[in-house]
Amino acid sequence: MRVTVYTQSFCQPCRATKRKLGQLGIPYYEVPVDRNPDALDLIKSWGFTSAPVVRVDLGDGATWTWYGYAPTQIARLANEIIAKEELAA
Repeated sequence: MRVTVYTQSFCQPCRATKRKLGQLGIPYYEVPVDRNPDALDLIKSWGFTSAPVVRVDLGDGATWTWYGYAPTQIARLANEIIAKEELAA
């Protein structure tokens, strides 16, 4: 599972999302779209026009994507990671 957070500078929801992921120990990759025009075009192609955009690659080509600071989605992600780790144990 790979978590990518597409962010913009000076974006409070972006900061809150990264902070919450960090608090829960969820590793993520950050892509600043204001410094990466290709990444900006990519999230626009997915239909998003504001940051953050969080994309979780679940494997086998499946993805889960949301935008904005979404504590409920982040908690769900944490639960998914815990469940996956329990299955692997």
